[in-house]
Amino acid sequence: MNTLTGRKKMKRWHALVLMILVGLAAEVSAADIPIGVAWQGKSGMADRVFKGFQQALNELAPDIKPEVRKDLADETALNAAVEDFEKTKKGMVILRSNGAIMLAKRTLRIPAFIGGCNNPVELGVAESLVKPKANMTGVTYYIPAKVKLETFKSVYPPLREFLLLVEEGNPSSPIDASETQADAPGLGLSGRTVSCKTLDEAIAAVTKAGPDSVFIIGSQALLLDNADKVVQAAGPRPVFAYSERPVEVGALCGVVADDLKLGRMLGAMVAEVLVQGKNIANMPIQTDPKPKLFINARAAERLKVQIPYEVLNLAQIVEK
Repeated sequence: MNTLTGRKKMKRWHALVLMILVGLAAEVSAADIPIGVAWQGKSGMADRVFKGFQQALNELAPDIKPEVRKDLADETALNAAVEDFEKTKKGMVILRSNGAIMLAKRTLRIPAFIGGCNNPVELGVAESLVKPKANMTGVTYYIPAKVKLETFKSVYPPLREFLLLVEEGNPSSPIDASETQADAPGLGLSGRTVSCKTLDEAIAAVTKAGPDSVFIIGSQALLLDNADKVVQAAGPRPVFAYSERPVEVGALCGVVADDLKLGRMLGAMVAEVLVQGKNIANMPIQTDPKPKLFINARAAERLKVQIPYEVLNLAQIVEK
Protein backbone atom coordinates (compact mmCIF):
# COMPACT_ATOMS: atom_id res chain seq x y z
CA MET A 1 0.00 0.00 0.00
CA ASN A 2 2.79 2.37 0.88
CA THR A 3 4.60 1.40 -2.35
CA LEU A 4 1.50 2.19 -4.41
CA THR A 5 1.06 5.53 -2.68
CA GLY A 6 4.72 6.36 -3.34
CA ARG A 7 4.32 5.55 -7.01
CA LYS A 8 1.29 7.82 -7.28
CA LYS A 9 3.19 10.63 -5.61
CA MET A 10 6.12 10.11 -7.98
CA LYS A 11 3.83 10.25 -11.02
CA ARG A 12 2.25 13.44 -9.72
CA TRP A 13 5.70 14.93 -9.15
CA HIS A 14 6.76 14.00 -12.70
CA ALA A 15 3.58 15.54 -14.06
CA LEU A 16 4.21 18.70 -12.06
CA VAL A 17 7.81 18.95 -13.36
CA LEU A 18 6.57 18.41 -16.92
CA MET A 19 3.99 21.18 -16.52
CA ILE A 20 6.65 23.54 -15.18
CA LEU A 21 8.98 22.74 -18.08
CA VAL A 22 6.21 23.25 -20.61
CA GLY A 23 5.34 26.54 -18.96
CA LEU A 24 8.94 27.68 -19.05
CA ALA A 25 9.20 26.76 -22.73
CA ALA A 26 6.05 28.74 -23.45
CA GLU A 27 7.49 31.73 -21.59
CA VAL A 28 10.71 31.54 -23.61
CA SER A 29 8.73 31.31 -26.82
CA ALA A 30 6.55 34.23 -25.76
CA ALA A 31 9.67 36.29 -25.05
CA ASP A 32 10.87 35.94 -28.63
CA ILE A 33 10.43 39.12 -30.65
CA PRO A 34 9.87 38.35 -34.34
CA ILE A 35 11.09 40.89 -36.89
CA GLY A 36 11.43 40.87 -40.65
CA VAL A 37 14.56 41.78 -42.61
CA ALA A 38 14.51 42.20 -46.39
CA TRP A 39 16.24 43.83 -49.31
CA GLN A 40 15.82 43.87 -53.06
CA GLY A 41 18.64 42.72 -55.33
CA LYS A 42 22.12 41.41 -54.58
CA SER A 43 24.34 43.80 -52.62
CA GLY A 44 27.64 43.28 -50.86
CA MET A 45 26.91 46.39 -48.80
CA ALA A 46 23.59 44.99 -47.59
CA ASP A 47 25.33 41.73 -46.67
CA ARG A 48 27.90 43.62 -44.60
CA VAL A 49 25.30 45.80 -42.86
CA PHE A 50 23.25 42.71 -42.01
CA LYS A 51 26.35 40.96 -40.64
CA GLY A 52 26.95 43.85 -38.24
CA PHE A 53 23.24 43.91 -37.40
CA GLN A 54 23.32 40.23 -36.45
CA GLN A 55 26.40 40.77 -34.30
CA ALA A 56 24.60 43.47 -32.33
CA LEU A 57 21.45 41.38 -31.87
CA ASN A 58 23.44 38.38 -30.66
CA GLU A 59 25.10 40.55 -28.05
CA LEU A 60 22.34 42.96 -27.04
CA ALA A 61 19.01 41.32 -27.85
CA PRO A 62 19.14 37.56 -28.51
CA ASP A 63 15.35 37.39 -28.05
CA ILE A 64 14.91 39.29 -31.33
CA LYS A 65 14.44 36.65 -34.02
CA PRO A 66 14.80 37.93 -37.60
CA GLU A 67 13.19 36.32 -40.60
CA VAL A 68 15.44 37.25 -43.52
CA ARG A 69 14.34 37.65 -47.12
CA LYS A 70 17.40 38.77 -49.05
CA ASP A 71 18.23 39.39 -52.71
CA LEU A 72 14.54 39.73 -53.63
CA ALA A 73 13.91 39.82 -57.36
CA ASP A 74 11.98 43.08 -57.68
CA GLU A 75 9.89 45.75 -55.97
CA THR A 76 6.80 43.54 -56.09
CA ALA A 77 8.56 40.86 -54.05
CA LEU A 78 9.87 43.46 -51.59
CA ASN A 79 6.44 45.02 -51.22
CA ALA A 80 4.92 41.59 -50.55
CA ALA A 81 7.54 40.97 -47.86
CA VAL A 82 6.77 44.29 -46.18
CA GLU A 83 3.03 43.60 -46.21
CA ASP A 84 3.64 40.19 -44.65
CA PHE A 85 5.96 41.66 -42.01
CA GLU A 86 3.34 44.23 -41.05
CA LYS A 87 0.90 41.40 -40.33
CA THR A 88 3.23 38.99 -38.53
CA LYS A 89 6.20 40.89 -37.03
CA LYS A 90 6.89 43.39 -34.27
CA GLY A 91 9.17 45.43 -36.52
CA MET A 92 11.05 45.32 -39.82
CA VAL A 93 14.43 46.24 -41.25
CA ILE A 94 14.49 47.18 -44.93
CA LEU A 95 17.92 47.68 -46.49
CA ARG A 96 19.17 49.55 -49.58
CA SER A 97 18.03 52.79 -51.20
CA ASN A 98 15.30 51.09 -53.25
CA GLY A 99 13.82 49.81 -49.99
CA ALA A 100 13.83 53.28 -48.45
CA ILE A 101 12.05 54.68 -51.51
CA MET A 102 9.41 51.97 -51.27
CA LEU A 103 8.83 52.67 -47.56
CA ALA A 104 8.47 56.38 -48.31
CA LYS A 105 5.25 55.58 -50.17
CA ARG A 106 3.68 53.66 -47.27
CA THR A 107 1.98 54.41 -43.99
CA LEU A 108 4.03 52.29 -41.61
CA ARG A 109 1.99 50.13 -39.22
CA ILE A 110 4.98 48.69 -37.33
CA PRO A 111 8.38 50.19 -36.46
CA ALA A 112 10.53 50.27 -39.59
CA PHE A 113 14.31 50.64 -39.77
CA ILE A 114 16.36 51.51 -42.85
CA GLY A 115 20.03 50.88 -43.60
CA GLY A 116 22.48 50.45 -46.45
CA CYS A 117 20.99 53.49 -48.17
CA ASN A 118 22.04 56.89 -49.44
CA ASN A 119 20.76 60.27 -48.21
CA PRO A 120 17.34 59.60 -46.59
CA VAL A 121 16.18 63.15 -47.32
CA GLU A 122 16.74 62.72 -51.04
CA LEU A 123 15.12 59.27 -50.90
CA GLY A 124 11.95 60.77 -49.45
CA VAL A 125 11.89 59.09 -46.04
CA ALA A 126 12.92 62.08 -43.95
CA GLU A 127 12.58 65.85 -43.80
CA SER A 128 16.04 65.80 -42.20
CA LEU A 129 18.17 63.19 -40.46
CA VAL A 130 16.68 64.27 -37.14
CA LYS A 131 13.13 64.13 -38.50
CA PRO A 132 12.41 60.87 -40.36
CA LYS A 133 8.89 59.93 -41.33
CA ALA A 134 6.52 58.54 -38.69
CA ASN A 135 7.37 55.13 -37.21
CA MET A 136 10.79 55.00 -38.89
CA THR A 137 14.46 55.47 -38.12
CA GLY A 138 17.72 53.74 -39.08
CA VAL A 139 21.19 54.37 -40.44
CA THR A 140 22.68 55.68 -43.67
CA TYR A 141 26.09 55.45 -45.32
CA TYR A 142 25.59 59.01 -46.57
CA ILE A 143 28.60 61.35 -46.43
CA PRO A 144 28.30 64.79 -48.06
CA ALA A 145 29.99 64.92 -51.47
CA LYS A 146 31.93 68.00 -50.42
CA VAL A 147 33.72 66.02 -47.71
CA LYS A 148 34.68 63.29 -50.15
CA LEU A 149 35.88 65.66 -52.87
CA GLU A 150 37.94 67.67 -50.39
CA THR A 151 39.60 64.46 -49.25
CA PHE A 152 40.32 63.35 -52.80
CA LYS A 153 42.02 66.71 -53.45
CA SER A 154 44.13 66.39 -50.32
CA VAL A 155 45.30 62.94 -51.46
CA TYR A 156 45.81 63.94 -55.12
CA PRO A 157 46.43 67.71 -55.45
CA PRO A 158 46.53 67.63 -59.31
CA LEU A 159 42.83 66.74 -59.31
CA ARG A 160 40.95 69.32 -61.41
CA GLU A 161 38.49 67.40 -63.59
CA PHE A 162 36.81 64.06 -63.07
CA LEU A 163 34.44 61.53 -64.61
CA LEU A 164 31.88 60.18 -62.14
CA LEU A 165 30.51 56.72 -62.92
CA VAL A 166 27.08 55.78 -61.55
CA GLU A 167 24.61 53.00 -62.26
CA GLU A 168 21.59 53.96 -64.34
CA GLY A 169 18.32 53.22 -62.57
CA ASN A 170 19.84 52.88 -59.11
CA PRO A 171 18.03 55.27 -56.72
CA SER A 172 21.29 56.37 -55.11
CA SER A 173 22.80 57.46 -58.44
CA PRO A 174 20.98 60.83 -58.75
CA ILE A 175 22.12 61.67 -55.21
CA ASP A 176 25.77 60.92 -55.99
CA ALA A 177 25.55 62.81 -59.28
CA SER A 178 23.66 65.92 -58.17
CA GLU A 179 25.64 66.48 -54.97
CA THR A 180 28.98 65.86 -56.65
CA GLN A 181 28.22 68.28 -59.48
CA ALA A 182 26.85 70.88 -57.06
CA ASP A 183 29.83 70.82 -54.68
CA ALA A 184 32.63 70.51 -57.25
CA PRO A 185 32.81 74.16 -58.47
CA GLY A 186 33.26 75.50 -54.96
CA LEU A 187 36.38 73.34 -54.67
CA GLY A 188 37.79 74.39 -58.02
CA LEU A 189 36.72 71.14 -59.65
CA SER A 190 34.66 70.30 -62.70
CA GLY A 191 33.45 67.04 -64.12
CA ARG A 192 30.72 65.10 -65.79
CA THR A 193 28.64 62.07 -64.86
CA VAL A 194 28.16 58.92 -66.92
CA SER A 195 25.16 56.72 -66.05
CA CYS A 196 25.86 53.11 -66.99
CA LYS A 197 23.24 50.42 -67.53
CA THR A 198 25.85 47.68 -67.74
CA LEU A 199 29.44 47.04 -66.79
CA ASP A 200 30.37 47.13 -70.47
CA GLU A 201 29.08 50.72 -70.68
CA ALA A 202 31.20 51.70 -67.68
CA ILE A 203 34.31 50.09 -69.16
CA ALA A 204 33.67 51.81 -72.49
CA ALA A 205 33.35 55.22 -70.79
CA VAL A 206 36.64 54.72 -68.97
CA THR A 207 38.41 53.44 -72.06
CA LYS A 208 37.27 56.39 -74.21
CA ALA A 209 38.25 59.03 -71.65
CA GLY A 210 41.42 61.06 -72.20
CA PRO A 211 44.87 60.18 -70.88
CA ASP A 212 44.66 62.78 -68.10
CA SER A 213 41.24 61.68 -66.87
CA VAL A 214 40.48 61.02 -63.22
CA PHE A 215 37.61 58.69 -62.33
CA ILE A 216 35.25 58.47 -59.37
CA ILE A 217 33.29 55.27 -58.79
CA GLY A 218 29.84 55.92 -57.30
CA SER A 219 28.20 53.96 -54.50
CA GLN A 220 26.15 51.55 -56.64
CA ALA A 221 26.39 47.76 -56.63
CA LEU A 222 27.04 47.38 -60.38
CA LEU A 223 30.23 49.42 -60.08
CA LEU A 224 31.35 48.40 -56.60
CA ASP A 225 31.00 44.69 -57.25
CA ASN A 226 33.01 45.04 -60.49
CA ALA A 227 35.46 47.68 -59.34
CA ASP A 228 38.49 45.56 -60.25
CA LYS A 229 37.48 45.69 -63.91
CA VAL A 230 36.96 49.47 -63.81
CA VAL A 231 40.36 49.97 -62.17
CA GLN A 232 41.97 47.71 -64.76
CA ALA A 233 40.38 49.69 -67.60
CA ALA A 234 41.65 52.95 -66.08
CA GLY A 235 45.24 51.70 -66.26
CA PRO A 236 47.68 54.43 -65.14
CA ARG A 237 44.93 57.00 -64.51
CA PRO A 238 43.77 57.68 -60.91
CA VAL A 239 40.54 56.13 -59.64
CA PHE A 240 38.72 57.35 -56.54
CA ALA A 241 35.69 55.77 -54.91
CA TYR A 242 32.67 56.48 -52.76
CA SER A 243 33.17 53.08 -51.11
CA GLU A 244 35.88 50.80 -49.75
CA ARG A 245 35.75 47.91 -52.22
CA PRO A 246 37.41 49.70 -55.19
CA VAL A 247 40.39 50.68 -53.02
CA GLU A 248 40.91 47.03 -52.12
CA VAL A 249 41.30 46.23 -55.81
CA GLY A 250 43.52 49.13 -56.87
CA ALA A 251 41.67 52.46 -56.66
CA LEU A 252 43.81 55.18 -55.09
CA CYS A 253 41.46 56.44 -52.41
CA GLY A 254 38.01 56.05 -50.92
CA VAL A 255 36.06 57.84 -48.20
CA VAL A 256 33.43 55.54 -46.80
CA ALA A 257 31.16 54.75 -43.91
CA ASP A 258 31.90 51.48 -42.12
CA ASP A 259 29.13 49.07 -43.14
CA LEU A 260 29.73 46.67 -40.24
CA LYS A 261 29.68 49.56 -37.77
CA LEU A 262 26.46 50.89 -39.26
CA GLY A 263 24.94 47.42 -39.01
CA ARG A 264 25.85 47.21 -35.32
CA MET A 265 24.40 50.68 -34.77
CA LEU A 266 21.21 49.55 -36.52
CA GLY A 267 20.95 46.45 -34.34
CA ALA A 268 21.34 48.56 -31.21
CA MET A 269 18.57 50.88 -32.39
CA VAL A 270 16.21 47.98 -33.03
CA ALA A 271 16.96 46.61 -29.56
CA GLU A 272 16.27 50.01 -27.98
CA VAL A 273 12.83 50.20 -29.60
CA LEU A 274 11.63 46.59 -29.43
CA VAL A 275 13.26 45.47 -26.16
CA GLN A 276 13.75 48.62 -24.09
CA GLY A 277 10.61 50.36 -25.32
CA LYS A 278 12.26 53.56 -26.50
CA ASN A 279 9.98 55.81 -28.55
CA ILE A 280 11.07 55.56 -32.19
CA ALA A 281 9.85 59.12 -32.76
CA ASN A 282 12.75 60.34 -30.62
CA MET A 283 15.42 58.54 -32.64
CA PRO A 284 17.09 60.40 -35.54
CA ILE A 285 18.63 58.58 -38.48
CA GLN A 286 22.29 57.98 -37.69
CA THR A 287 25.45 58.25 -39.78
CA ASP A 288 28.92 56.86 -39.23
CA PRO A 289 30.48 59.43 -36.86
CA LYS A 290 34.00 58.57 -38.06
CA PRO A 291 34.05 57.62 -41.77
CA LYS A 292 37.08 55.73 -42.98
CA LEU A 293 39.72 57.02 -45.35
CA PHE A 294 41.27 54.21 -47.39
CA ILE A 295 44.42 54.67 -49.45
CA ASN A 296 45.94 52.01 -51.67
CA ALA A 297 49.72 52.15 -51.17
CA ARG A 298 50.55 50.40 -54.43
CA ALA A 299 48.28 52.72 -56.41
CA ALA A 300 49.98 55.73 -54.81
CA GLU A 301 53.37 54.33 -55.71
CA ARG A 302 52.26 53.54 -59.27
CA LEU A 303 50.88 57.05 -59.74
CA LYS A 304 53.91 58.60 -58.00
CA VAL A 305 51.63 60.50 -55.64
CA GLN A 306 53.23 62.20 -52.64
CA ILE A 307 50.48 62.06 -50.03
CA PRO A 308 50.89 64.50 -47.12
CA TYR A 309 51.86 62.83 -43.85
CA GLU A 310 48.90 64.33 -41.99
CA VAL A 311 46.58 62.64 -44.50
CA LEU A 312 48.39 59.29 -44.35
CA ASN A 313 48.24 59.44 -40.58
CA LEU A 314 44.44 59.44 -40.75
CA ALA A 315 44.16 56.73 -43.39
CA GLN A 316 43.79 53.00 -43.37
CA ILE A 317 46.46 51.79 -45.78
CA VAL A 318 45.62 48.97 -48.17
CA GLU A 319 48.64 46.97 -49.35
CA LYS A 320 47.13 45.28 -52.40
